Amino acid sequence: MKFHRVLLFTTIQMDITPVGDDLHILLTGGDKHRIGCTAFSVPKPTDELGDLDKLFDAEAGAAAGSAQAETSTAALADTAASNDSAFECDTTIIKSDDNADASFCAYVAKNIAKQTGKRTLCTGGVYVDNPDEHQIRKLYENIDEMIMDWANFLTD
Repeated sequence: MKFHRVLLFTTIQMDITPVGDDLHILLTGGDKHRIGCTAFSVPKPTDELGDLDKLFDAEAGAAAGSAQAETSTAALADTAASNDSAFECDTTIIKSDDNADASFCAYVAKNIAKQTGKRTLCTGGVYVDNPDEHQIRKLYENIDEMIMDWANFLTD
């Protein structure tokens, strides 16, 4: 399912595809179309937080080659996902260079994994040349709206 937003300074698109019991999201937009990041979020009930970080570190390091890999376990407090979510997420991020795409992909993967309890892979690139704080905030707001549109579609 595709969601598209036109902002005054750019466009963004989110294409959400079920893959068995998992989800794949392709997030694109901005001034230059490219893939700058992949974020993989694995939800687990909050009482089962464990040592998946070690597994992700090893796998991401091996798979990433020259790309940078980082792993984090986090509950996103400032997301569209409910703070009462029964899930936390282990998230692995593979990104190229020092681009900002990683923050958008991780944000989407974590939000959707927390909301659905499904393993979620977000691949994409949203590159806006020298965005100011207002533009970044607008990107996140529109990403949140697309996630909510998708969630609302599922419940209708």
